[in-house]
Amino acid sequence: MGSPFGFRLGAPSYVFPADIVPNVVRLGPHVDDVELLLFEVNSPRDLPSAETANELRALAREYALSYTVHLPLDLALAAPDEKRRRASVATARSAIAATCGLDPFAYVIHVRGDDATQTPGNGASEAWLDRAARSLGALTGEVADADRLAVENLVDCPPSWAAALAERCTISRCLDVGHVLKGGGDPVAALRDALPHLRVVHLHAAVDGRDHLGLPDLDRGLLRTMIGTLETGGFRGVVTVETFAEVPFFDSLEILDGLAREIDRRGEEER
Repeated sequence: MGSPFGFRLGAPSYVFPADIVPNVVRLGPHVDDVELLLFEVNSPRDLPSAETANELRALAREYALSYTVHLPLDLALAAPDEKRRRASVATARSAIAATCGLDPFAYVIHVRGDDATQTPGNGASEAWLDRAARSLGALTGEVADADRLAVENLVDCPPSWAAALAERCTISRCLDVGHVLKGGGDPVAALRDALPHLRVVHLHAAVDGRDHLGLPDLDRGLLRTMIGTLETGGFRGVVTVETFAEVPFFDSLEILDGLAREIDRRGEEER
């Protein structure tokens, strides 16, 4: 089916309770991109094998898919402890090396605000930015080009911090809408601000502190405004519906398809 919009529509590789390849097989007919979730990497066995990578390449050709790669969640790229930072860079390098043959559209990376002297309500400290920038700089040489490394906003790394890192390191951004909502921010303003450096959007709802919910839980007017912001801004990256269960994921696709038909009808009326 693919995207009815100007951007590529994506799914995470855990919509069905199965491994990556069975998920890609079932999702391939419905999306343009699959986000390969490498959330926990404690040993080489946690990374895609050469055989898995070959299967994924074949599926990409069959379904005209691209891949984004979500690097491990527990990276401590800005930690004050240099040993932890180096270990995190090494883990990220191993994940990039295991997937680089898939020519990923983006590598999404978390940089956590784990310095106890700062809070998301304040600006990122120079010390935190310097540590994070050194770690990210060590990774930019591992990817095809620096733009493919996309730093994601988190509740403890708000969009302004991610923006500062993207600017300093000349990398891209992944704007996670649900994390903005969970942190009490304005996702439309965050999208507009991010557009010059935006490569990936993670689209999901957040209600009462719970995120990664399907789009039925997101205000329809807000969703319409966000999609309109991406369309009028000429965004041609990937929008991943980042919910991890079959029913909310496919319900979300139905909502997006209905929104696309609504946009088409309005365009015809205006013409």
